[in-house]
Amino acid sequence: MALVDPGASARAKQPCAAPASLRALSSEASSAFHDRPPWEGRRRDRYYALAAILIALAVFGWALLSLTADRMGAASYTEQRFCCSHLLATLAEVSNLSLAPCNSFFDFVCFRRAGIERLGITLKNLLSDVVSPILHGAAREPVSDVLRLFHASCTRAAVDTGLTLPEAVRNFITTLRLRVPLPHTDMLVLLGGMRLRYGVAVGVNITFTMELNGKSAILNLTALDANSVNEYNAELVLRASNPLLNTATTLKELISLYKDLAEWSDFPSAGIDWDARRRSSSQQMLDSEALLRHWKPFLTSAGVLERTSALAIHATDSAMRVLEALIAPERCAVVMTYLVVRAMEGLHDLAFLTAAHSPQSSANGQYCVEKTESLRGLWAMATFERLKSPRRNVYLSQVFSLMVAVVSDEVQKLGVTGRDAQELKHMLQDLRLQCFPDAMDEVAADMEKVPEMTSVYWTNVLVVRSHAQRLVLKRASLEAGTWWTLERGLYDVSATVRGDALYVSGALYSMLPRESDTDVFVNIALVGAHVANALWRQVFFLNSVSQRGRESLARFKTCAINRLGEKATGLEFAMLSIHSAAEGVKSVGWHDRVVPWGTTAVSASQVFYMTYFVSNICAFHRGTIEYNDTLRLGHWYMRRVLDFVQAFECRELAPLADDTCSVMEARV
Repeated sequence: MALVDPGASARAKQPCAAPASLRALSSEASSAFHDRPPWEGRRRDRYYALAAILIALAVFGWALLSLTADRMGAASYTEQRFCCSHLLATLAEVSNLSLAPCNSFFDFVCFRRAGIERLGITLKNLLSDVVSPILHGAAREPVSDVLRLFHASCTRAAVDTGLTLPEAVRNFITTLRLRVPLPHTDMLVLLGGMRLRYGVAVGVNITFTMELNGKSAILNLTALDANSVNEYNAELVLRASNPLLNTATTLKELISLYKDLAEWSDFPSAGIDWDARRRSSSQQMLDSEALLRHWKPFLTSAGVLERTSALAIHATDSAMRVLEALIAPERCAVVMTYLVVRAMEGLHDLAFLTAAHSPQSSANGQYCVEKTESLRGLWAMATFERLKSPRRNVYLSQVFSLMVAVVSDEVQKLGVTGRDAQELKHMLQDLRLQCFPDAMDEVAADMEKVPEMTSVYWTNVLVVRSHAQRLVLKRASLEAGTWWTLERGLYDVSATVRGDALYVSGALYSMLPRESDTDVFVNIALVGAHVANALWRQVFFLNSVSQRGRESLARFKTCAINRLGEKATGLEFAMLSIHSAAEGVKSVGWHDRVVPWGTTAVSASQVFYMTYFVSNICAFHRGTIEYNDTLRLGHWYMRRVLDFVQAFECRELAPLADDTCSVMEARV
């Protein structure tokens, strides 16, 4: 029988139990430790703290040296690769441009928005596209536009070429200034949520890329002859496409407008049952082939050149397929009708209202010119009726009287005094105002002499033009006023003095507000500037002024031409006009910034000067003055108008050193 230790089970229940000798040794060590003096523990703690401080100092020094080295390396690296944050400042430094409101405005409008007046700019567009970016410091459109063209980053130029920052920026500026005359131009038009990107390649191909809700399609129009498609043609097609993309337009509105105009003018309905078409939703989508069959006889009967007709029909058919892929069926008819009518109208004007196809060159040309004149007359009559407003008549009369008074008083500031000043004042006060609606009876009498006024083609063009007038009143009224203003010798101006009357075009008349609103201040000033321009021209070319008076007037004109350059001849009158308009309309709130049109606080003076600048300065000699000349012209021109300087809170230029300009400096 095996022997059993009675304490074995108890020891087994105490795992890892230390032997008695170890427990005794541990007890002695603990007793010895607690018996040490207290200052020895504090000494040990101080040693640990000192070591920790030394380690922290070492780590901090190492980090500081590393950070300094990184920054030095980054600085030297930036010489070879610069980033977007450095680009604006360096660009401004190298090119002597600043981010001041005035400079930003000149750069933005004159360079990237050189053709903004052709897009039918309104006060709303001006505020959103021009005023707001400038006042919010985001008006560096030339820089931002070109940056977006780089597919990688703005460091790519330096990386690829190994240039330093100043060298790369100088190349950047060169590229910037060469953007205008390049044969291929990209442009974004944002209307109704649709983007239209077009390109013109050496006047041969016109490519449209439409994008809507992620869908895209390409329409490539290739001319049968390179001469039949040019930049003017492309611009016509682009402008014709703009109203199509307005999402507020519906087929029902177009049909209703057609009926209203037909009833008002006794025009035939071309055998189309519009009520039945409107009731039948299945017929709202016009078939492209049927549409072509409807339009082709009028194209050929009007004598359109075969190559032009073929191009137009090809464009119509192709555009229809694009629209079918992008736009809801019930909207295609409206878009297609607009496209056909506006494109055909442009082709007629281009083919037959030029020297190459004048009435003397072909019978077809004679026919089309007669039809075009008929259209202009009809359209003028319709526009008279739609634009006529008693309040507009009152505004125009007030503006005319106001500008006559201002110009009469300010003639003396140009050195014209005595008898000459009195004669000029009486001449201006004796002028009578001939406004746009006053000519209705005269136009109606002229139209009775023109036969064949019931053409379906012209009827449809008139309908579409009337609808476009409702969408973009200013542009449509400008087109409408062409027929009447050409007969009055206005040509490219909005007001002129002929005989004893001052004539005002339809475009200028339509700028006047129908009712009192926030645009009254600005619009009256714009109309006043054009009226004053006509009055100042009359003052300068009046032969009855004495030799001394003519010399005083010539001093101002010579000074302006010398400063602006020979290319800017004619702007000297605009210099006087813009100042006269501001003097006539500005009051207590002229420079007060309010929020009348949106979220941007602007003053009436700012909107006035920007709109005038867009319409008269950037468009002056468009395509013949280089960017540098235009920018210099804009800087000098507008900063001579002290009211403009005050409106934008920017420093005026130093007075001119030339003694011959003392009159101008005192004048403006």
